[in-house]
Amino acid sequence: MSRQEAETKVEGRPQGTFLVRLSTTQMKTFVVTISMGDSQQHIRIIKKTFSFEFEGEPETYPSLITIIEEGLKKKQGLTEIIPCPGWPFGACFSKVDDLR
Repeated sequence: MSRQEAETKVEGRPQGTFLVRLSTTQMKTFVVTISMGDSQQHIRIIKKTFSFEFEGEPETYPSLITIIEEGLKKKQGLTEIIPCPGWPFGACFSKVDDLR
């Protein structure tokens, strides 16, 4: 999915609505596109051998779900994040708290 397609999907959605896609320019990199009210932000997540980290930041997380559920909220100062409706992997994130 391109940057423009991701922006279109989260545009106009409530703040904290996100989706995760593979980077179209960097290998082993995911990009979170998140609605921040009137704008969208793109945040790179780098896949390391045994962890994930936000590009340019030292803190690591054990899984993609953890970096989204915990790290993204913290990084963006959000209390809630919402998987983008219609995003095929949203179910991986929408019930995480129910599984703990």
